[in-house]
Amino acid sequence: MKQKTIIVLALLLPGIMCASGSFEQSDFIPRLINFILFLAILWYFTFARIKAIFVNRRTHIASQLQEIQNKLHKTQQEKADALKKLEESKARAQEIVEIAKKEANMISQRFAQQTQTQIQALIQTMDANMEFEQTRAVREAVESILSEVVHSKEVQLDNKDYVTIITKRIAS
Repeated sequence: MKQKTIIVLALLLPGIMCASGSFEQSDFIPRLINFILFLAILWYFTFARIKAIFVNRRTHIASQLQEIQNKLHKTQQEKADALKKLEESKARAQEIVEIAKKEANMISQRFAQQTQTQIQALIQTMDANMEFEQTRAVREAVESILSEVVHSKEVQLDNKDYVTIITKRIAS
């Protein structure tokens, strides 16, 4: 509104200032009428084009706004999809961690069981070796004593004693 008043005053002021004499003697009214006619003719011929320019501009701006809104909606949808996939990935990772822990626990138990079995086998082998070594030591001791007794001149054994010694040895 303020701009229209300033434009009108800018158009009227030179006519009023340059007028010589009174307002009735000036050609202000015919000039004003000519100017209004000029604006009317200009309006008549250019109104459709000016209106089309503004309509095109409005539709272009509306289409750009719609395109931006579509991109925003698409981006929001992609964000929601990405967040959903992230949650699914986190859940899957948690499942993988739990499965890995279970597998590690099972492997640990299996190795503990295998180790226990190997320890038992080693203990049995050691017991068998100890018995074998004890038996061998006893045999060696008996053989050395017998060989000393048999070869010794101090002790004289007859056949009956040999039979008794052999029988005891076989019995043990």
